[in-house]
Amino acid sequence: MKDGNSKFKWMKAWAWVVASAFGIYFLAFICAFEVLDYPSRMQGDWLGPTPRQHDKAIDIGKVYHWEDADVPAVFTVFRPLCKAWLAVNGLAD
Repeated sequence: MKDGNSKFKWMKAWAWVVASAFGIYFLAFICAFEVLDYPSRMQGDWLGPTPRQHDKAIDIGKVYHWEDADVPAVFTVFRPLCKAWLAVNGLAD
């Protein structure tokens, strides 16, 4: 007969896996963006913080504007954290 302790160990291990995945995702966000820099926008929509390698971004004064017609992939990959960053900075729609 299985005891409840083995179920608790399994749930605890699963919680560590999920927490580690979120932690890695958050660290990747920190590495991909300059979170203390100015926000980026494109065609009137806020995208999020400025990516670290922003070749196509133009500094228009406390805001970076993207000239590209397509949203850079880094903004779509980290969309939930970009939206949270915009909300913290008072720029959420």
